[in-house]
Amino acid sequence: MNSTITIRREKNIGYEDLQREWRREQEQKWRQEDIQRQIKLLAIPPLYQGLNLSSYEKYDQRQAGVFRQIEEYIKNFSMIGTQPRHGFLAGPCGTGKTMAGYIIARSVIEQGFSARIFRFEDLISSIRKTWKNPTIDTDEFKKSFAKIDLLIIDEFGRYTLSDQDHKDFSEIMDYRYDYKKPNLIISNVFISQKIKGQPSVQNILGERLWDRMSQGKPFEFEFNWSSYRQR
Repeated sequence: MNSTITIRREKNIGYEDLQREWRREQEQKWRQEDIQRQIKLLAIPPLYQGLNLSSYEKYDQRQAGVFRQIEEYIKNFSMIGTQPRHGFLAGPCGTGKTMAGYIIARSVIEQGFSARIFRFEDLISSIRKTWKNPTIDTDEFKKSFAKIDLLIIDEFGRYTLSDQDHKDFSEIMDYRYDYKKPNLIISNVFISQKIKGQPSVQNILGERLWDRMSQGKPFEFEFNWSSYRQR
């Protein structure tokens, strides 16, 4: 009886139905292949592979609130990515900011978007390498960052920026601003200046870039607890 029912159902499937099913399966396959390609490009270090927000060892009551904020950010990225709203992850060394960055990036990729993480010094170094490579146009290289749905800059403010560093970084941020792409900046310094003379992301970015990144009320993820490594 069951085999008869199956045969009758199959006879009712038309050629157009089969085509639609085939296209659906191919699109799903291509989507999964693109996700895996994007994850490979992310180049997650072994230390952060296979982790999620529940992987954090909770040892400070302030962590729960920040992790909820990050969960909401990930959940709503499809909307955030069109506004766009930028964000900052700031706090002392060893508090899990870079780990959170990779978790956010992978989660965004799994939703079908592209995401990359660069240490600030590596980003600047990649630009400098184009100066000596006649096959790469430096301006076009900087423009290519506008294609990334989410760009995360780690270790921002670790080193003093030269005028050229600031110019190159500003141009990348300008291209991304024009294409309405969100950014996240990870730093060990305060987001805005709390004590006169103390470094802050706001001061390092400068008035113009800070004004652009402040548009639409940026996300501020404050990792204000002690280092995991020195508990």
